Amino acid sequence: MPDGARVESDIGLMNYLVERTDVYWLGNQNPLPDYLVIDLAAGGLPGEWTSAQVVAAALHPGVVFTTIYSAGGYEVARFR
Repeated sequence: MPDGARVESDIGLMNYLVERTDVYWLGNQNPLPDYLVIDLAAGGLPGEWTSAQVVAAALHPGVVFTTIYSAGGYEVARFR
């Protein structure tokens, strides 16, 4: 994650991002993020949110995100 990026995340990962990014909890109305970061196993997401792509479509309909990382239950999607 680049320093200064605008990131939307679940509660579990926010702590790791807050020092160097502008981080927003995905449960709020937020500005469009540069990145969406989720923990599928322990992030406290609704059960129907099964991937970063599903979360992006639910929170930002019509906006294209590309998954750039998916491993170990973590996913990162980048805007555009």
